[in-house]
Amino acid sequence: MNIDREGHTQSTIIEIYHGKKGKFRWRLTARNGRIIGSSSQGYKRRKSCIRNADDVARALLSLIIHESFEQPHPERAFDVIDRTTDG
Repeated sequence: MNIDREGHTQSTIIEIYHGKKGKFRWRLTARNGRIIGSSSQGYKRRKSCIRNADDVARALLSLIIHESFEQPHPERAFDVIDRTTDG
């Protein structure tokens, strides 16, 4: 992995690591080194953690963001923006 002087990588990465309780966890780290996502649970098996991280990575590849100018749903703290169309 290439890291520049400021600690930035050339790409976003998913890092697998041991959490405080000895279980495997993953974190999604942006190019600037900031953590932008992480596993919601620890995994006893490294393979299970990698499978979950891979599922997240695949979901991000097909992500659709939908932009709405209406008030967001009260139980949802964000809107989705669809960048798959020109509109």
